[in-house]
Amino acid sequence: MAVLLDTSFFVAYINSRDRNHQRSRELASDIFSGKYGQVVITEHIFDETITTCMHRVNNVPEVERLGDYILDSEIELFQVNEELFRETWDMFKKYHYSFTDCTSAAFSKKYEVKYIVTFDHHFDTFKWLDRIC
Repeated sequence: MAVLLDTSFFVAYINSRDRNHQRSRELASDIFSGKYGQVVITEHIFDETITTCMHRVNNVPEVERLGDYILDSEIELFQVNEELFRETWDMFKKYHYSFTDCTSAAFSKKYEVKYIVTFDHHFDTFKWLDRIC
């Protein structure tokens, strides 16, 4: 069992002005207690998280702390191989969501990830995922 963390979770967690900030803080204790299994992200989520936080939070030291935490914590970071990349491309052509979100969907399907922590409703499209928000 595993849980995938989406960019929207990280952005809400770090940005006190985000409307989901409090909820992301509440969810964090359940997530990191192991309630939903191993915590995972892809390199695409890491990239999108750092980039989005730089634009929305505009606090370099805070964003660096977040990046260091992700890399040094129990969060497992997955690299996208060519096969998964091509599956992502097919999913992108079908759904027209962001490429990163399609990567998350393709990754979760391929590796049977049951949960995703996200505030993005379009993940409800992917019936193999239970959205935690």
